[in-house]
Parts: sequence; structure tokens; C-alpha cells
Amino acid sequence: MAAAGLAVRSHEVEGRHYAAVRGFVPGEVLLTAPLDVCAALWPSPLHVSRPTAAELAILRRNPGVQLVRSNARTEGGGGEVFTLLAAAWLLAIRALLMHGTPTWARLMSLDDNARLRGAADAAVVHHFATQLHAALDDESGPTLGEVARLLGAILVNVFGTRSTPREPAPDGLALVVAASLFNHSCEPNAIVDLDGAREDGGGALSGAMSVRALAPIAQGEPVLVAYVDTIEPRYHRRRQLAKSKNFECACARCADPTDGGRFASAVRCRACARGWQLEQLWSSAAGDGEWLCAACGARTPERDVRAWDAAMRARLDALLAAPAKSSGAVDDSARAGEAYAQLVADALEWCHPNHAIVVQALVAAVREHARAAAPAEAAAADAAPASALAAAERVIRAAERALGALERTAPPYDAQKADVLFQIGCARHALARATRGRVPAATERAALLDAAAALRGALAQFRVCGGDACAGSRASHALAGACLRATHALN
Repeated sequence: MAAAGLAVRSHEVEGRHYAAVRGFVPGEVLLTAPLDVCAALWPSPLHVSRPTAAELAILRRNPGVQLVRSNARTEGGGGEVFTLLAAAWLLAIRALLMHGTPTWARLMSLDDNARLRGAADAAVVHHFATQLHAALDDESGPTLGEVARLLGAILVNVFGTRSTPREPAPDGLALVVAASLFNHSCEPNAIVDLDGAREDGGGALSGAMSVRALAPIAQGEPVLVAYVDTIEPRYHRRRQLAKSKNFECACARCADPTDGGRFASAVRCRACARGWQLEQLWSSAAGDGEWLCAACGARTPERDVRAWDAAMRARLDALLAAPAKSSGAVDDSARAGEAYAQLVADALEWCHPNHAIVVQALVAAVREHARAAAPAEAAAADAAPASALAAAERVIRAAERALGALERTAPPYDAQKADVLFQIGCARHALARATRGRVPAATERAALLDAAAALRGALAQFRVCGGDACAGSRASHALAGACLRATHALN
């Protein structure tokens, strides 16, 4: 582990946490450490998760996905905890098999926040612990109490991993004891990158954790990371933190009714149709709040906002899952892009343009348009360029809209922002290829320079989020270089 720039500080309220012992600039590495234990999200195909023989024996006794929810899992609580522990089933098995090793001792040093957990959530943890302990079938292994403690530590300390910074969502989970002393903020000054690199291009998760500065950090300043997606609205972030980490966030963004000027939680007032309703600050993470219109004073209970949110997320989740089930044809991707556009239009009838559901749908639409454009771009050199031109222009329009949303809502450096800029650069490069020899050299040169500019922007983002060696950085650097070399050839 390398952490020369960090020191552990103690505070009456903030507890033990990392602070910078010198100044850092964005992209600079503050900490690197190996993953103590990591696993693919469960359930996942065996060729992806690649369980060992010992892990597979436990999975055969209890595969996790068929768990019967305990009676304590009601509308009153337990749902988020159940979902996370179900996804961490393989991670928990892998950690439990480390019993008696130095890694196990480190894992047991993690805080599980059991004293802060509500009755419904505690019942879910006990239910999972009982199932896991029985599946271990090892009298010399961890006790039921140790299994429950590990599951609590997973809830509080787990991080999502991505096989590449360009991935839209975590594909694995990891515990890194060295990362447990980073405090949370919804306005973080550092980013945790658990690269989850895959051995031989696929299979078991390996890799390491690195923490990079996301903004300038002064000497003595606490180093803060985000435990949740900061694009999410206040009510969603605070509920996630309360359910999984057992605290109610009181950072500067969460103390601001405008959500740090983003208005991500705002909804249109249906009473007057003129104003925006804002979440009231006294609303707790328990879901008992309300939204108030600044124009007419009308109120909307939180349960109505959450019902709308759940319905829209269900639609978004269905669309996100659809590509894996489709044939991968161009028409499928084009239709998916249109479906995302319709979802955005429907969402904007009530929510603010900066709501996470809108932003996530816009980013997903870029991926679909880029997937649909790929065959046309590949054929552009051998056929009429009309289809390639139209496809590239659709990518650019979708990507520029998504980039605008990310500029308003995401941190200064963000992996999704990097990918959108990369797609803009690729599409502009495709436009230049499709019109090669058919437009004046000055026009072609301008298109190539625009592509290179977008790719350099992507490279700057990727370097902070994933480092110089990540796939996104390498691809951006290579294509930007190709664009610049092509412009020189036109001189």
C-alpha cells in the first residue's frame, strides 16, 4: 500500500479519517492498495464470476438467488439491504473462506455499524447470515456472529468495481480496508477507482484500488470521497446512505434546498404549473418529507415523489437490460435510442432536467446511437457515405445533449463525461472519414481538429478517473493522435 500523502486524523464528530499532508492537484494519486477481496456481482455467469471449487461447493448448497425473503422484509424497510447483500453473495462467500488468515483479521477490523441499524435491516442481515452460515457447513469456520459482522461490514464499506472506467455501472464489488478511513461528501474532492481488471480479458476480478484527487486539495484538508452516485437527487442519496451506511448526510449539498444549485430533486408544481417544488430540509431519510412550491405554496408528499421515481427507474432499468437480450442489430440500437428519448420526454413532464433519471437516460442513449453507428462507419470507405453521416450526426446530437446534462450535474472529472466526450470525438472522426475527398480540405481539417479536441477532453477526464494506463486514456490518446496526423497530411 502507498499512502505517503495521507495521514489519519481524529475528530469528535467525523471520527478517524484521512487528511492530506501536502497539497494535491486533480488526477494526482493519493493512495493505492490491492483489493482485499473482490467478486463479480451476483448472480453472474460462472465464466464471469469464476468461483473456486470451495466457493462452488457453497453455491451449490445455497446459490443465494433463491433466498426466501424473511418476514421482516416489508414496505417499512429492509429492501435496500436485501438487494445489496444479494448482489454481494459471492463476495461474502469469498471473504468467509479467508477465515483464519491475515486478510480475515483485517476484514474483521472494519466497522459494521450494527448498533445503528434499524430492526428491519438488522433482521435482513440476520437472515442472510443464517443462510450463509448454514451453507458453509464448517464447524471450525466463522461463527454466526462473525458472518453477521462481515455482512454488516460489507454494507458499510463495500465499493463497486468496473472492468473499465467506461463501464456505465459497477460489474463487481470489493472490500479494501485501506479505503475505510475516507469520509463521505456529496461534493467529494477525491475519487476511488477500483479498476476490477479481469485476468486474461475475462473472468475473475483482480486489480487494485487507487484514490485520485478530483479537485485541488490543500494541506491538512480532509480527503472526501462519495459513497453514492452524486448525480442522484438529494432524497435518493440520503436514503441510500441511511440504509446502507447508517447515517444521514449533512454535507453542504444536502444542507441546501437547491441541492448545490443543481435542483436535481425539484419537481414541477402540478397545482400552478409555474413554479418548482423543492424538498424541504426537515425531510428525513425515512421518507416522511414533502416538496413545497415557491410560487403558490402547494405541497407534494414524499411518497408521491418516490412512487414516480420508482416507476421511472423501473422503465430505465428495463431499457438498460434490453441490449443484453437483443440481437445486437443496428435497428435494435436505433429503437433503443428512441425509447430513451421517449423516457426523457416523459420524465421531464414532472422532474427537473438535472434529475439523475434524465441524465442516465441521455448517457445511455449515446451508447445506443454509437452502437447503431458502428456498422455504417465501418462501411463508409466502401459505400456511399450518407448512412455514416446520418449515424455520426445522431451520435453527436445525443452526446452533446448528454454532455450538457453531465456538465450541470457531475463532478469536474467523471467517467461518464469522459466516455461521452470520447463518443463525440469518434463520431466527428467518422464524419471526417465519410466526407474525405468530397469536401474542401479546410472543412475536413476543421472536422479532424474538432474530433481531436473532444478526444483530448476525454483523455483529460480518463486520466483523472482511471489513470494514464486505463483503456479509455489509451484509446483517446491514440485516436486524437491519428486525427492530428491526418490534419498535417492535408497541409
